[in-house]
Amino acid sequence: MRVEKSQLVVMQRFARRSTRIYLRRWWQCECRPKKWLLLLTVLLALGYGSSPYVMLWQLNQALLHNEQATFTALVDVDAVRDAIRRRLNKDDISPIAEISDGFIDWLDAGIRYHGVTVLEKLVTREWLREQLRARMVTPRGFLPALTASSFMDWHTFQVQIVVEKMPPLVLGLQLNTQGWRVAMLSY
Repeated sequence: MRVEKSQLVVMQRFARRSTRIYLRRWWQCECRPKKWLLLLTVLLALGYGSSPYVMLWQLNQALLHNEQATFTALVDVDAVRDAIRRRLNKDDISPIAEISDGFIDWLDAGIRYHGVTVLEKLVTREWLREQLRARMVTPRGFLPALTASSFMDWHTFQVQIVVEKMPPLVLGLQLNTQGWRVAMLSY
């Protein structure tokens, strides 16, 4: 079946007009609670979807302006240590998917020097700050280097920061009662 160009134009106009008419009728109907509920749902979804990016912006600002208190509030060092510890345990499930050879070498050297307390000695707020500052190649911080981001589930958000001549940094954010916080870091 072959459709002529003039018939296609008529069908497109009809489809646009009928959609406009349908939306106009729906908006004019007497179902105000449904409209407000729909509007509220859309606003909540937009707010929830943008909240990890707001936290990343706050983290970036804290690093740019060297705000120690803000950085401390946005980073959960114990959760980062726990994520690395679970990654090193072959029997446990970890939020860290893959780690680079450089990260393994760094941990191996730390284990030789510090022993079993390696994570408490090496994974500190200062180390996390250094990892993020190393990816700040522009005056705008690390935000221009964000290459991938996604929700892993409803309370976990993962970001990848890629800078030339450095392994990609994977930053995991977790939602808790205090908001989004950094809970995983690997490269």
